[in-house]
Amino acid sequence: MKVYLVLLFLALLIGCERTPDSLEPWRNAEGGVEKITGFAKSEKESMAVREKAIQILVEDEHLGLLEPILKPLPQDVQTKLVAAAMKPISEKWNKKDWPKIQKGATTDTGRMKVKHSHSAAAKDMAYYLYPYAGAAEKTQIETILAEWTSEDQDIRTQIGKTTLGQAASRAGKKGIDNMLTWIASTKKVATVARKIRKDASKEVREQLDDGIRKRAEAAHPNLKENELEVAVLEAETAAIVPYLNKAIRDPKSPSSLIDGAMDILVKIQGPKSTSLFSELISKRRGLVRWVSATRLIEVRGKSGILLAAKALPLDPSKYDLAKADALKKESEIFCNFVDTEMKKQKVKDISDVLKRGLSSNRWPVKMLALRCVEISKQSALKTQVNALTSDKTALNGFEGIESLGSLAENVASKL
Repeated sequence: MKVYLVLLFLALLIGCERTPDSLEPWRNAEGGVEKITGFAKSEKESMAVREKAIQILVEDEHLGLLEPILKPLPQDVQTKLVAAAMKPISEKWNKKDWPKIQKGATTDTGRMKVKHSHSAAAKDMAYYLYPYAGAAEKTQIETILAEWTSEDQDIRTQIGKTTLGQAASRAGKKGIDNMLTWIASTKKVATVARKIRKDASKEVREQLDDGIRKRAEAAHPNLKENELEVAVLEAETAAIVPYLNKAIRDPKSPSSLIDGAMDILVKIQGPKSTSLFSELISKRRGLVRWVSATRLIEVRGKSGILLAAKALPLDPSKYDLAKADALKKESEIFCNFVDTEMKKQKVKDISDVLKRGLSSNRWPVKMLALRCVEISKQSALKTQVNALTSDKTALNGFEGIESLGSLAENVASKL
């Protein structure tokens, strides 16, 4: 009798074991989604049941539930569940029911309403499953995302929960190539670049900026059309630097492009831009020279004062001195910037740098040091200033002042 009861109990247990088919009634039941989610997560359930649970969630397009289920699980379980999920994802993807742009039609990149697309939902789910997929499934997902990014980008970037930039970042080399094709052909480069850059990986952003660089170099210096100048000045990676250098160096570049390119170069390169700004101080005239000098202060701080001064040419003919007080005004702008920027950078004292400048054997360095001593009121350096009053080096560009010695006398009288 006891043996019979034990066998009966075991039979009941076996008869009550959950099967994949037993999950179907939960699909549309109240609280069913929570139940199915629990089955997918539960270590107590068989792998067949967990795989069926994840498939139901994919079939019903519960995108937001997939990653929270997978993330805490062991890797071997993750890969098995993703492999199971790829069957309904592939079926949805193969519907190809996304909106398409007709040949000859024109598009813009504004928002538009589109019908629900099961294929677009499959693309979104594939994207979020990618980190948890095995090698074979990763290849499947890359193929899906590469195809998604391959054409009609102006409309596809508006469809679903993932942007083209996100999709491209998990679509392998083909996805990146597709983004570059888009950038190479669009008439709204900056608008498209923003859409790609949003949530994109570092690699995609670098490739994007390289694509912008190529278009900018081909169109240089006329970047006003197709939002090219805006796209260049919104670039974020070192891939754009070769074009920035070209635009800054070219005298034919519009001033707005030069100034903006300097901003981006400072942001991307920081102190690495020192050599370019030193070159511009040495070789260019007028505004570009002195703006470059202030940029050196931005990227090198206190040490940039002497770097800028030493880059100034020794040959007086290399300066624009059509106006009698040209150098006086230019040096005043520079030293006022130094004063403001040092406060911004919380540098309390620059007297040591100016002291070295006053003892230089280069007249432009001594001239600039004297001007900054005067403007920043460095009275502690009056002795060093007085030591220069006998300097007979000719000085142009300071109306009424003909030598460094005369400039030193003028400065000393104000300390």
